[in-house]
Amino acid sequence: MGMKSQKIFAFGDSIIKGIISEYDNGRLKYKISDNNAVDICSRKFGIEAYNLGKFGCTITTGEKIIDKHIQKISENDIVLLEFGGNDCDKIWTEIADTPKAEHIARTPLSEFSETYLRVIRKLKATGAKIIMLTMPPIDAKAYFRHFTNGMNDTQVANINGWLYDSIEVIGLWHEMYNQEIIKIACSENVELINIYKPFIDQRDYRPLFCSDGIHPNQRGQEIIAEHIYRIAKNYIPMDNESTRHSISNSKGAKFCATIVGALFVAFLLLSNILPISAQTYKKVQYGDFESWTVRDIEESLVIGGNTKRIYAIGPRDTIRENKALNIKSIWGSSNTYAKVAGISKTSNTVYPEKRGNGYCAKLTTEYAECKVIGIINIKVLATGTIYWGKAHEPVTGTDNPYSKMRWGVPFTNKPKALILDYKSAMPHKGTITTCKTLSSSVRPGNDEHEIVFILQNRWEDEKGNVYAKRVGTAIYHISNPTSDWVNGFRIPVIYGDARKSPNYKPYMNLGPKKDNLYTINSKGKNVEIQEVGWGDEDTPVTHAIMLISVSCQEAFSGTIGNTLWVDNIKLEY
Repeated sequence: MGMKSQKIFAFGDSIIKGIISEYDNGRLKYKISDNNAVDICSRKFGIEAYNLGKFGCTITTGEKIIDKHIQKISENDIVLLEFGGNDCDKIWTEIADTPKAEHIARTPLSEFSETYLRVIRKLKATGAKIIMLTMPPIDAKAYFRHFTNGMNDTQVANINGWLYDSIEVIGLWHEMYNQEIIKIACSENVELINIYKPFIDQRDYRPLFCSDGIHPNQRGQEIIAEHIYRIAKNYIPMDNESTRHSISNSKGAKFCATIVGALFVAFLLLSNILPISAQTYKKVQYGDFESWTVRDIEESLVIGGNTKRIYAIGPRDTIRENKALNIKSIWGSSNTYAKVAGISKTSNTVYPEKRGNGYCAKLTTEYAECKVIGIINIKVLATGTIYWGKAHEPVTGTDNPYSKMRWGVPFTNKPKALILDYKSAMPHKGTITTCKTLSSSVRPGNDEHEIVFILQNRWEDEKGNVYAKRVGTAIYHISNPTSDWVNGFRIPVIYGDARKSPNYKPYMNLGPKKDNLYTINSKGKNVEIQEVGWGDEDTPVTHAIMLISVSCQEAFSGTIGNTLWVDNIKLEY
């Protein structure tokens, strides 16, 4: 049987419909652009498109429209979905008249999510390729001027008061629904095109919008088309000549979604070992995880103003203050205090957990997000990590996270092995997700837990560059889950060139395994540690690095659900 002709079905609101506005004799009028994003893609692909978007459409109305047309959709078709702009909006006339009453979104978030999930599952049954779109940003000030046009001074003042005199707050609901769209795509493993990013990548994206601040203008529609094309062309047969030519070289972001792990900040530094009496072993300070410092971080009001509790491995204490951590402990972790664009935020991926009569450390993989339109826009996968050292708090962004850590501390001993107890859970093997801000991708593969203990001989040149030779290597990846605790697990230290050892693995090689590692030089500058060669058994040790992480991937990558428990860390001599 021959393949049915391929079609594009587009469902959503006025953004996907291609509505633009223009003034005619002083009056704002709306019309459908004759060169909207869906039409551009239809012509470029040379296939028919049914644009069933509707002005003012919410996900609830959209479901009804989809139900009406779903029988026309075949497994060969592409379905574009773009909802949320009307769902997150408020009924401003009601707020203007009764500002003290309760006012909710046109579609409450839980209802939006529930309905969107139901719509996706219906469409999946057709076998068609589903592609979701994020919402573009909005120009909050222009939108405010638009919906208050014609209101009296009292009504405008009522809305301003309801917004706490901060018009930009309008964008917070928009961002909240955008994040829900991302979560839905992740949970349903649906392709997601980021049409938010190409707008905010502009120094000033306002010229890409109509005067109402919410509808992209003709150029805005063309930008949306470019990014739909970059993803949708993968599902168009290549014998269609039109698909052999790209529309644009602009940077788009592809969201392929499942849920997986990466980290809100990053990792690592260290201090020194505290010996406790034993002839062949030295316990690592706080390595039995019986003692924790509690930190209560007050997040900024603009993102809710909640007090978030995070944990640090160290002396028993409670710190109720937004400040850099300064405790007498060799341990740091991925639980860090961040302040980005003036917004205080934190995340927690390392926890104390009860084990028998004591405690262990639990390392998890979780999403961390912080959204304030026009100010901050962060969504990352955070992977639980513990290490010797200290992060440079407050962390001020997600770019080059390893540079925000000081790796290594003075250390001169030469232990034979690293010893620890561990337990592993890996319920979702098979895919690895990378998620940083509004950029996400999924690739096949299996993430592994990582245990790193390396010994270095470091030196600094007159320019402040820091170099190192690797003296000792003890690195191990846990690739399979365990049914119970593995106690007294031993990772021997390989001295000299690890490549000559029969136990050598590629991940033991020199250099950064993920990103470059950094330290503070004698001039007080944060510089890269350049690992340039192998030492030998006689090479003195000056520094040590230890890292235990739920993920062995680069920053902001991993597998949601992967969990690592560790306990009783010590060194064998």
